[in-house]
Amino acid sequence: MDFTIRAVRSDEHTALGELTARAYLHDGLLDFGESDEQLSLLRDVAARAAGARVLVAADSDGEGRLLGGVTLAPHGGPWAERARPGEAELRMLAVAAGARRRGVGEALVRACAEHAAGFTGAARPARTTPPASTARTALPAHLARTTPPARPAHRTGAAHPARTAGATHTPGSGHAAPATDPVTAAAASAGAPGEAVPGGPAEVSRLVVSTRSAMRPARRLWARLGFVRTPDRDWEPLPGVTLLTYALTL
Repeated sequence: MDFTIRAVRSDEHTALGELTARAYLHDGLLDFGESDEQLSLLRDVAARAAGARVLVAADSDGEGRLLGGVTLAPHGGPWAERARPGEAELRMLAVAAGARRRGVGEALVRACAEHAAGFTGAARPARTTPPASTARTALPAHLARTTPPARPAHRTGAAHPARTAGATHTPGSGHAAPATDPVTAAAASAGAPGEAVPGGPAEVSRLVVSTRSAMRPARRLWARLGFVRTPDRDWEPLPGVTLLTYALTL
C-alpha cells in the first residue's frame, strides 16, 4: 500500500503542524514568510483536533511518515467560517513538498467527503471497522472510485481563519491507488460515518471550501471532484483578498 488516511494521533500534532506550516511557506502563501503570525495557528493541530476532525495521509513504508493533512470543520464548530447549517467546511489541506504527485491531496478531499456525509450530532460508541456498505454511503459516485486518475502536479493553497479559509496544497494523482482505498481506510480508522464530531450538526449534506482566484490548480481539483462554484458566497476576509467558494452536495 502506498499510503493510508486516518485520524491524526495526539503524538503527531507537532509533526502535522510543522508539515502544514512548511507547505504554506514552500508555496509562498504567507505574506510575511517565517515571521507571519499565521504560522502559530497553522502549527496548532491540537486546537483543530479539539474542535473539528483532522485526517492525515501516512506513508505505508513501515515508518508511518506523514504526507499531508486536512481539517474538516462542521457548521457551528470553532474552525468553520463559511459553513451554514447542514454543511461542513474543508480547511487547511496541506501536502508535504516531497509527497506531491502521489494523489495524497485528492485522497484527503475524498475522505473528507466521506466523513462529512456521515457526521451526526449525537455521540455513539466508536466502531473500529464499519461495515463495507457504510464506507460508501451517500458518497457521490465520482468520489467513490478506487483509483484516482493520473493528473499533473498541483500547487495550491490558502491561509488560516482570519485570512483565507479552505487552504489547499493539492497535488494530482501520479500513481495508482493502493490496494485498500484510502477513503475506506479513513472510514475505519478516523471514526465511522455517523460518529459524532466536535460541534457536529444533526446531518451534513454539503461540503464547502474557499480558495483564492489565482489558485487555478485548486479550482481544477474542486471541479474534477464535483464541487460547483457558489459565487453568491464569495467573500473577503481582508480588504483586497477575495476568496472564491465551492460546494459539493453529498
